[in-house]
Amino acid sequence: MKNAKRVISDPSGRKPSVVFGIAGHRGHGKTALFRALTGQNAVPSTEFGVANFELSNGASTVIVDVPGDAGAMKNALAAMGGIDVALLVIAADDGIQSQTLDQLRTCQLLNVPQGIVVFTKTDLTTTDRLRQLELEVQDLVRHSFLKTAPRIRVSTEQASGFVELREAMACIAAQPQTLQPCSLARLPIDRCFKLEHFGTVVTGKLLGGILRQGEMVEIHPLRQLCRIRGVQVQRKPVIEAVAGQRVAINLSGIEALRIQTGSMLTVPDMLESTDIFDAALQWVNAKYVLRARQPLKLYAGGAEMAVEVRLIQTLDEQHTLSRISCRDQLLVLPHDRLILRNSEMTVAGGHVLDPEPPIRLRREKTIARLQTLQSGGDAGRLRLLIEESSQGRKISNIIRLTGWPASKIRKLVAADEGLVLCELEQRVITIEWLEQKRQHVVAWMRHNCNRAAKGTGVPLYQVRSSLMSGIEPGIADFILRTIPQIVVAHEQVTLAGDVAEGYGFTSEPSIPRTVVQESPGRIGSSGYFDAKSSCTSIPSPGSSLP
Repeated sequence: MKNAKRVISDPSGRKPSVVFGIAGHRGHGKTALFRALTGQNAVPSTEFGVANFELSNGASTVIVDVPGDAGAMKNALAAMGGIDVALLVIAADDGIQSQTLDQLRTCQLLNVPQGIVVFTKTDLTTTDRLRQLELEVQDLVRHSFLKTAPRIRVSTEQASGFVELREAMACIAAQPQTLQPCSLARLPIDRCFKLEHFGTVVTGKLLGGILRQGEMVEIHPLRQLCRIRGVQVQRKPVIEAVAGQRVAINLSGIEALRIQTGSMLTVPDMLESTDIFDAALQWVNAKYVLRARQPLKLYAGGAEMAVEVRLIQTLDEQHTLSRISCRDQLLVLPHDRLILRNSEMTVAGGHVLDPEPPIRLRREKTIARLQTLQSGGDAGRLRLLIEESSQGRKISNIIRLTGWPASKIRKLVAADEGLVLCELEQRVITIEWLEQKRQHVVAWMRHNCNRAAKGTGVPLYQVRSSLMSGIEPGIADFILRTIPQIVVAHEQVTLAGDVAEGYGFTSEPSIPRTVVQESPGRIGSSGYFDAKSSCTSIPSPGSSLP
């Protein structure tokens, strides 16, 4: 964190960083390539090196040296989980080896979008052998993200091929970067250390949102609050970091020894860690799918832990819907990528479908639910979450289950004709549920008012206790307020007009899409915003009640 006290505004600070990752078999020249490109010395084989890297077009990016040591799988997968472009290194004199296959497979399962094949040690073999190796690699990557990738020959001994490699990297970095989805700030911590004069520093690639100097953040699963003292992007102090950037965060209020690699830094009091979640998995071999329960190791966002994987449904020979039970708590959200390994190799990868699945659903309902989550998009996910809860869901609960900010949730609600947002209670409910409650109230009132003297009505407290038990006061008052067949006045609820003699209710009531109520627990005039029209004011069917 050199010069971290001198905070400046980086002109490129709002742009995602392109992170290149050097992967391949141990001993194939990854670290030598890292040193030749960056000028930085090697790191121990069990760790991963990170360096800023200036491309031929002047663009500044980040390059990561993925460790190849067999005992460094946690660090290797933590590094690979944050890369945008894979440099798959294959030594010309040694050819394709076991870790070449494993790291290519892992990049594929982590959904790394593009890469470059780099043939190293080309001075140690013949031209004919190189041509043969290129044909072998062409067959290897035929169905992978590297099928059209550039293939560059380099030699660190002869200092050859690096101009071509830098140009290929610059060409990829110049392409428009995919914008990160709208989400809360989350930083999977892949390194944590104590730096003299600064204290605790954590690093990682920011998955979503923005992290700003001076803000409070929370470390999961510790649930420890701390403050951001400083932010660096590519070793430059900045005021804030945005999604897609690889960042270093200087924290106050927590000791470095307390933070483990794989912890998650995020906004306070918004998200929850879990130990059971459902995922869509792709298996490298069909033989693993047949095991109903199997102990494996999970790698997600830098975390490593023992898990048990239980089959829910087999989609085809290599794809399943599965439930993962973790030994420890971790913070995951929908679409987060994960890797599963046995003692020897990567056996599966995929993404999270539901971070907090209902545990007691029947198998058939669980399968139908997961299929909806997998194919329904954000709108389908929101509708399912609202409909499966008897009274809808609080916005805070939706945030916890999705990682979406409140602004995104509001937009999704406004776009769905079947949903209503009650602003006072910050709860999203369905119009179908509201209409059912309205009809229930009218039917109950007709029965009780016909039994009593005409026009006497029913005490308001009796309506609430009989029909609104467990419903939040703001929503209960809204239900009563928007029924044209009843009048609420002076702590009494009466039927309007000739409802007692059989007056019907409308089949399609006019229900405001967003409900803005002024006083909690009070029936009175309120303003409403209809996302499909404009701001309107709907008068109360009765006088205000205390």
